[in-house]
Order: sequence, then C-alpha cells, then structure tokens
Amino acid sequence: MSNRCFENVTEKLRELKNDDKVMLDLAQKAFRAYNGAIYPFDLLINAAINRNLALSEGFRTMINDRNMICAGSLLRMNLDSALRVYAGFRVGDPHELAISVMQGKQIRKVKDRSGNPMTDHYLISKLSRNHPWIESVYKKTSGYVHLSEIHVFSSLDPNIDPKTGEFGVKIGPRDNDIPEEIYLEAILAFHESSGILAKYVSGWVFTKNNPDKVAEIRKHLENQGIDPILDI
Repeated sequence: MSNRCFENVTEKLRELKNDDKVMLDLAQKAFRAYNGAIYPFDLLINAAINRNLALSEGFRTMINDRNMICAGSLLRMNLDSALRVYAGFRVGDPHELAISVMQGKQIRKVKDRSGNPMTDHYLISKLSRNHPWIESVYKKTSGYVHLSEIHVFSSLDPNIDPKTGEFGVKIGPRDNDIPEEIYLEAILAFHESSGILAKYVSGWVFTKNNPDKVAEIRKHLENQGIDPILDI
C-alpha cells in the first residue's frame, strides 16, 4: 500500500476516534441516570465502555502500524463487548447476569428468558436480524484470535513463481501488501461494533430512567403474546 493510499485510512481513523467521545458521554449518562443510583449492570456497562476505549486506541495504533493480525484480534474483542452487553437485554434480570460475570461465570452458560444458552453463536444469530454483517465479521475476526489459515496465508508471499513454484515468506509485524479496502473495511466494522454497544448502553440508560414505562411496555407485549425482550 502506498503512503498516498493510506491517507484515506488515516482520515477514517480520525473519524473513528470521535466514537470515544460518544462512549464517554454514554458512560456519564448511565451513571447519572435515575438520580445516580448504581446497579450491578452499570458496572458491566462501565467495563464494556472502558474496554472499548482501550481497544479503540490499540486498534487505531495497529492500523497505523499496518499490523492487521493485531488489529483483527482487537476488532473481535470489541465485538465481544457488544455481545456481552446485548446479553443483558435477553435475560430477566441483567443485574444477576452482571453479578455472575463478576463471579467469573461464562455468559455462554447463562440462559436467556426463553431458556436458550447465550453462546456467541446464539447471540450473533439474534443480532444478525438487524445487523446482517455481524456474522461474517465475527467468523473472520475469530480467525485472527485463533491460529488459523489467516495467519498462514498472511505470512506467505502471494507472488509465486509460475515456473519454479518458488515463493517467499513474511516474518514481521507489518502487512504492507494488504489492499487499502481491507483496512477500510476493518475500520468500518470496528465503528459498527462500537455502534451496537452504544445502542444497548443507550437502551440501558432509557430503561434505568424509565422503569415504570419499560415495565408497562413489557406487560403490553406479553399481553399481545410478543416476546418482551427488547431488541432495540
């Protein structure tokens, strides 16, 4: 990738940094909601936002350094945060879920209000209804977390001598031959995964500020025979 082409990536990274302000604002709103009352789920929310900010800075650094192996792993971790907060909307008591997490229990062993274990696959299948891109991004970035074909092929020179079959290998942190579009897609995916997290944090702020209204909505949905889980 030429330095000129990478200017577009740098511009998108500057835009991505703006998401930090959104997340910080949401953190303040969550803690101030309902006259500043603090519940266990608030602590899970705060942990997710804190992790998001740390991952975002690391992700931007890795993209600038053209280190897609690390950037892809950080993207997968950011998506994980969104999944964990989303899980709080699928259970009857999000505070009990938060306490379970703080006690070291894995969310995949917790069941939602319909009795389904909240595995990553299950949560992804639910989120994909409104975010159709999420399944492919989850699968692709999981390949960065676990040693896989992604790491094998990223360490090989794609230019093979057609006559001799000779090829080279790459050993080092920089991925200079990855097309600009791949970096741009990764930045967009990070932004979108942060957006999912922000959406459910906003949903929690609304729920916390309007407990009676939310209870009324849920009761109405139950009377209509509709699943009261708020897939907002």
